[in-house]
Amino acid sequence: MTASPKFKKFLTALRYDPIYLLNRSGLTSPFFLRHHKKALSYLSAKHFFENIRYGVTKKDDIFQDKSKLFDLAHIHRQVSNRAPKTILEFGCGTSTVIMAYALEELEKTGAVKNPHLHVVEASPEWIKIVESSIPDHLKKYVTFHASPAVATEYESQIAHRHTILPDIIPDFIYLDGPSPANVTGQINGISFDISKPPISLDILLYEPLLRTGAFIILDGRVNNMYFLKRNLKRKYRFAWNRICQYSTFELIEKRDFKPARKI
Repeated sequence: MTASPKFKKFLTALRYDPIYLLNRSGLTSPFFLRHHKKALSYLSAKHFFENIRYGVTKKDDIFQDKSKLFDLAHIHRQVSNRAPKTILEFGCGTSTVIMAYALEELEKTGAVKNPHLHVVEASPEWIKIVESSIPDHLKKYVTFHASPAVATEYESQIAHRHTILPDIIPDFIYLDGPSPANVTGQINGISFDISKPPISLDILLYEPLLRTGAFIILDGRVNNMYFLKRNLKRKYRFAWNRICQYSTFELIEKRDFKPARKI
């Protein structure tokens, strides 16, 4: 008896990605509910909801979206603990607001002087929406960079990149954009659209500039995560939370302070 395609798909997922099955089956729902409550408590204690009730639109109710609330709490905690001076975000949204809020807190406590968030976004229309949602007292911490995303080739692999990037050395990078739907162009007939996974290579351009301790978060984007794991050249501490769907890279190279030998 031949197994059905659905059963074969199930066996493949069971072998290679059992966490996916757990998420789809709803068995991880208690986990998400517990973390949703923790995130709600954490953000309430930080008085975040006094600044923003919704996400970037009135339809984007962060109280109802359990995964988004967890993401926001996680981002805020990471920024607060690591105290970066310069953040680079690819793709903008409510995450932009929470990081700006964390930078304001860091500056008020004296942990960081003049911190700033640079946001690279392919959609000028989306920039206007997000920018209008940022409270006035947080605007000074954020600079938006409208930059088209185009398909490109990297070592015989299709990927995409932004055409213009901010001239900075980031301590903290958050990758959640661009959407494949906003990527233009094609390589040998292959293009990006909403049905294809995003493969951003912009972080590779910044890699030689990064200092020890630089921290990278990917929101989902599993294919992009594997792409970076294959192509980043320096030494990182890598972590992947398969249930909450985020991965991190922390640059742990030791700096060599030995003086050059005299010849």
